[in-house]
Amino acid sequence: MKLKTNLLAFILVILCTSMFAQEAVKAPEKKEWTHSTGAGLIITSGNSETTTANLSHNSAWERDKNKFTLSLNG
Repeated sequence: MKLKTNLLAFILVILCTSMFAQEAVKAPEKKEWTHSTGAGLIITSGNSETTTANLSHNSAWERDKNKFTLSLNG
């Protein structure tokens, strides 16, 4: 009887310890540069012909409180 009680107590300690254990949280990696690019084209015909093209690019650098942004559109 005493062996069963000790075994039960041991199992409960193991279960309780694993329930409250937490894994270490890793800090997410900071990306200093981010980029995005877009393109578009419109061609119509009929009564009036229309051809339109556009390109855009955005780059941003960010570290701590500093930020630099470059945008190109055309």
